[in-house]
Formats: sequence, structure tokens, C-alpha cells
Amino acid sequence: MAIGGELNLGRLGMGAVLLTCGTLVYYHCTVRTYPLISLAADVLIVLLCSLSVLGLLFRYCNIS
Repeated sequence: MAIGGELNLGRLGMGAVLLTCGTLVYYHCTVRTYPLISLAADVLIVLLCSLSVLGLLFRYCNIS
């Protein structure tokens, strides 16, 4: 609990997201010794695949 009042979950969530992203970038670039451009390509591929799956799901459920 925060000293001055209630716990700010927005800041806590943002910190967790930043920590996770930083850990993944560190692992990808340092441990696996791949360049940063490879990480960007991997992220782009994951986003495109996710959007295509969501598009198929929305088409199947007739959501416009």
C-alpha cells in the first residue's frame, strides 16, 4: 500500500509492462546475440499474425 493513500494500479501496471519489455529486449539482444532489427521483425510478425487471427475470428462471429 502506498504511504499517502491508495495504491496506483496504473503506474504499477506500466512498470510491469516496461520491466517485461526491457527483459525481453535484453534477452533477445544479449543472450541470443541477435541484432535489434531482428527483434523488430519478430514483433512485426507477431502483430501481423495476431491481427489476422482476430480478423478471422471477427469474420466468423459476424462482428463488424
